Amino acid sequence: MASYYSSHPEELEDFFEQEDAISIFGTFFDMLKPEAKNLAIKLATRIILKIAAQIADTGFRTGRLQYLKSRDPSDEIELDQSVERYLNHFDEQLQDHLVTSVRIPERRAFMLMLDRSYSMRGVKIVRAAIAAAAIALHYRKDYGILCFSTAPLVLKGLNSGQNPEVLIERIFNLELKGETNIAAALQAALNEMQRYTKKVGLLLTDGNWNRGKNPVDVAPRFDALHVICFPPARPEIVEEIAFAGHGTFAFVEKDDEIALALQKCLK
Repeated sequence: MASYYSSHPEELEDFFEQEDAISIFGTFFDMLKPEAKNLAIKLATRIILKIAAQIADTGFRTGRLQYLKSRDPSDEIELDQSVERYLNHFDEQLQDHLVTSVRIPERRAFMLMLDRSYSMRGVKIVRAAIAAAAIALHYRKDYGILCFSTAPLVLKGLNSGQNPEVLIERIFNLELKGETNIAAALQAALNEMQRYTKKVGLLLTDGNWNRGKNPVDVAPRFDALHVICFPPARPEIVEEIAFAGHGTFAFVEKDDEIALALQKCLK
């Protein structure tokens, strides 16, 4: 397929009309000639953004709720608390005891950590691109992305502005090599988030750590560290990282499982 579409890039648009095109694309895109590969990535990006938009919750709000007494409420009225206050002061005006809820923004950061060791090639990189796009659409700001193998590399800093299309293209063009140093990735993510009150991470990997420190010792420094792993990783080992990091864990073997796994991380 790579040879055919490298010679006939004009037929890639028809290829991406197929139902399973995005999964099939993952099996051969890195073997395409440069011109065909660039076009294929652009076409795949459209589909990935549609998938990511279905995963991301556009109504996302962050921050803790604080209850305030107000005479001129502009936020939602908390009926039960308002009635309780009024019953204790029934000889006064009701509007003097209305209670409203307002959301106090918190300094929250989210870092996505993508394994880029050689074994992550193929359809697993497609899943990584879907994850990056979903997080970009969900958070919009205060999120970062780094990739790692033997050492970590920041693809998007927390305060840098990059649109999802550029991020997806960068992920598809990553050079996959090296070992799996998860602890170094976790530490790099924490360094990026050090000025934030709440630190949340998502680790995507297909292998157990074979380089560096034990990541289970670093994981508790996150407020929540979610983990999604792919075969051939041993889930019973990788799950220890999520458990230590107070996060969710998913072992994804099929393409249609990635959406549910990501939704659990973004709640």
